[in-house]
Amino acid sequence: METYGIYEVIESRRTGYENGDFVLARAFWADYCILTPIDLTIDPGATLTKIMGDPTDFLTLGITGITAYFGLLTVGAATSKDSTVVVSVAAGATGSVVCQIAKNVLGIKNVVGIAGSDAKCELLKKSCGCDYALNYRSPTFKRDFEEATKDDIDVYFDNVGGEILDMALLRMKEYGRIVSCGAISMYDDMKGGKASAGISREAWSQVYCHKVRIEGFIVIQFADQLPKALADLVPWLMEGKIHLIKEIWDARIEDVPQGMLKLFKGENTGKLITKVIHS
Repeated sequence: METYGIYEVIESRRTGYENGDFVLARAFWADYCILTPIDLTIDPGATLTKIMGDPTDFLTLGITGITAYFGLLTVGAATSKDSTVVVSVAAGATGSVVCQIAKNVLGIKNVVGIAGSDAKCELLKKSCGCDYALNYRSPTFKRDFEEATKDDIDVYFDNVGGEILDMALLRMKEYGRIVSCGAISMYDDMKGGKASAGISREAWSQVYCHKVRIEGFIVIQFADQLPKALADLVPWLMEGKIHLIKEIWDARIEDVPQGMLKLFKGENTGKLITKVIHS
């Protein structure tokens, strides 16, 4: 199975790479891989060891950062003129980067992050620049959401679908944009190929009454624009405007699927990094 990952050089036949160097590449889940320069996400010769201390920080430039970048800036068309951006699953790998780009790069006045625990909400305020961090499990969540979006929403970055999407639709500005990146709240409800979106008639009417644009995307559709994304993301990372919220899990290659299940259970905070260990 393909993946973006950090790979340690154990032997190289190419000048510029030494044993113990780390590179960011698109390759496979495996104990060992043979890589060529074309596989590398960062320009050949620019090993992560030479760029910065902790190579895992550069996973921001993998699917996580690229999805956040194109989702918010291209699909969501967010600009510094927008005043309110709302992000669901904001403490996740992609959501946390979306929040940071919105606040630290665009300078959005009101960034609202939604997560599933008080600890994650605290992290969103301290590490991601969120002006509001809302716990959707709180009994006051709906009231808190209305307070945080009292000036209505320019861009909603949706990772959950369901009831929260319904709430966001009711608060969208005229010509607001909704980025459909996922629908994690609905995955367990899909039976026989069907799922209830949980969208009320009142909320759906806002789409045409307020001329709201809803657009889904798959990040690979922007493959030809990857160099432009990296040209922006690398400086933002080096300048500290974005950073990786991460959790590292040590696992044997055969146990990797268990780490993926942690994502759907909401047991991770930020980017869940699986470090392959050898028995």
